[in-house]
Amino acid sequence: MRPSPTQFQTCQLLTAPRPGEQPMEGKPPLDHASHRYGYEVLEQFPGADATQPPLLLIHPIGVGLSRRFWDRFCTDWQQRSQGSVPGQPAPGQPAPGQPAPGNVIYNPDLLGCGDSDMPCWPYRPVDWARQLQQLIETVIQRPVIVVVQGALFPVAIELVKLAPNSWWAWCCRGRPPGR
Repeated sequence: MRPSPTQFQTCQLLTAPRPGEQPMEGKPPLDHASHRYGYEVLEQFPGADATQPPLLLIHPIGVGLSRRFWDRFCTDWQQRSQGSVPGQPAPGQPAPGQPAPGNVIYNPDLLGCGDSDMPCWPYRPVDWARQLQQLIETVIQRPVIVVVQGALFPVAIELVKLAPNSWWAWCCRGRPPGR
């Protein structure tokens, strides 16, 4: 399945500047500013179990990183969910006549990354957690399985604190193995 075209949402960051911090010259402070961020949705395949909670992927941050970090994961997840990986059984293979497992995947670009706005500001985990909380509350509208990579684990923790009923489960993934 192909992902949806990039969709955009606007969120407001309500983070107050840290003591002594000033926005860059000519830039408004980040408080209460609306910022646009991109995300894509990988829908379930026909026949999938619609009761499965959606996955919310949190990509790592760094120069050039974005939601594209998860492309191989998304492809593999969907192939395995459909049982279409040659020579490998699908996890949780359904009983005959039962719906196949499958989860909708929400893959956002965090602010400052990929197709999202890039305001000049030192982000904190709570900034990105608020962005993800807004995505869950306005778009997804049901608890998610949070899949987070490495150093962005504090964002998942902040999300749990901000919106304790917004997550169904969470998984912290370490760095990719070397080749």
